[in-house]
Amino acid sequence: MNDLKKPALSLQQKFQSWWQTHLRCLMASLGQLMQSPASTILTVAVIGIALALPAGLSLALNNLAHMTGAMDTTNTISLYLKKELTDEQVSQLQKKLETNAQIHETVFISSDQALKEYGQTSGQGDLIELLGDNPLPAVFQLTPDKDQSPEQLDLLTAQLSKLAEVDQVQFDRQWSRRLHSILQLLNKFSTVLSILLILSVLLIIGNTIRVGIQSRIQEIQISRLFGATRAFIRRPFLYSGLLYGLFGGILASLLLLISYSMLAEPFQQLISNYQLVSPSQAGSFTKYCLLTIFGGAFLGVISSWIAVSLYQKDLENSEFT
Repeated sequence: MNDLKKPALSLQQKFQSWWQTHLRCLMASLGQLMQSPASTILTVAVIGIALALPAGLSLALNNLAHMTGAMDTTNTISLYLKKELTDEQVSQLQKKLETNAQIHETVFISSDQALKEYGQTSGQGDLIELLGDNPLPAVFQLTPDKDQSPEQLDLLTAQLSKLAEVDQVQFDRQWSRRLHSILQLLNKFSTVLSILLILSVLLIIGNTIRVGIQSRIQEIQISRLFGATRAFIRRPFLYSGLLYGLFGGILASLLLLISYSMLAEPFQQLISNYQLVSPSQAGSFTKYCLLTIFGGAFLGVISSWIAVSLYQKDLENSEFT
């Protein structure tokens, strides 16, 4: 009598079996969370707040950097030229400045144009005409590249002041330095806070999974007696961590949405009062929400994996009681 062989499963059948197995495990993990709704809600709330804080701060700093970038470019470097320069010398200097990679934009204002603009803005055009000779020099207004650090701007200003055609260089370096320092400090603070809160999320989910392992120790031991593999035992806890992180990320996105709706009107008033550049909110806000949701789910899986791995040997060495 020939041995009966099991028919080989097709790739579609294998995928369908794998999908059904993981779906049942996911639904079982969801059911475990729903058995203690109060504890689950509190855990998800803590995770959501911990994820919302760094995400909201990072979003705010990103928008602040975008807005202040336009303010920083208004701090132009003014090169006041010597009055005895010829048109050819001015033209050669302009070509030299336009080829400088540290300079984003070069604008030339002749002495006549400067006198005309001063007369229009000051309202003393008739008085200026009585002076006869034009006392105002020609000037180049240079807009530095926005990626330049304060140290690079200092070096650029020193180099420009050494040009033979330049009589005086004027640049408000103090404003640029303060703005750059403030943004640097806020970015570092955001990074440190994000790391601490991410670690807290890992600890919260990991500790929750540890409690879940201890409460199901007998179930795990029975499964081992029937030949359950490590992956089989680990799988429900990974899905539990995934759900904790996913729900926490969704809650964090809702908190960001609520915060944005509450701050949208005063934020727009601030922009209009200081004539700042309004950042593109829709794209950046959606991106941060998606990153928060997927990041929370990823942290949940990682923390669950760590928690199960730490207790895996203890579970294998423990005796059934």
